[in-house]
Amino acid sequence: EAPSRAYMKMEEAMKWTNYKMRERETVLELGSAPGGASYALLNRGFKVYGVDTAKMSEVCLNHPNFTHIELPMQKLNDETLPDDIDILVCDINLSPEDIVIQLRRIYKLRPTIKKIFYTLKMTEDISRTNLQKYFNQIRSMGFRTLKSTQLPSNRSEIFVYAEREE
Repeated sequence: EAPSRAYMKMEEAMKWTNYKMRERETVLELGSAPGGASYALLNRGFKVYGVDTAKMSEVCLNHPNFTHIELPMQKLNDETLPDDIDILVCDINLSPEDIVIQLRRIYKLRPTIKKIFYTLKMTEDISRTNLQKYFNQIRSMGFRTLKSTQLPSNRSEIFVYAEREE
């Protein structure tokens, strides 16, 4: 029933981080279509706002805890974002350079974000130095805990988990 393989990546990420959901956590997922990761999060009890201009799966659209924001992430602003976001999820096939800019911009709009789940796409121009630069940019937002790994479902991506001190 999962709409895409992003379901498996999210499940692997949750297991790897040993993530325990708190009551009523809200997720903003950038690049949510067709809905694999959203579906995994909804099944775990999260309230999910999926941001994507592409079509979402009916299994997500029909879920009472899912809201589709049909905008490019670059157009998100104070009026289009939900008020309280606990977790920011991003699995978009764009360069880390472009994504980290958006993560930082959205965090400035919603400093309530406590955790980031980010699937960083490996390209030819990514080096260990570049990875450290992206990690440092995330740390500069106040995310002191930062871990990364390659998930079994995809070896050309690095999964990044960041957590702010509460």
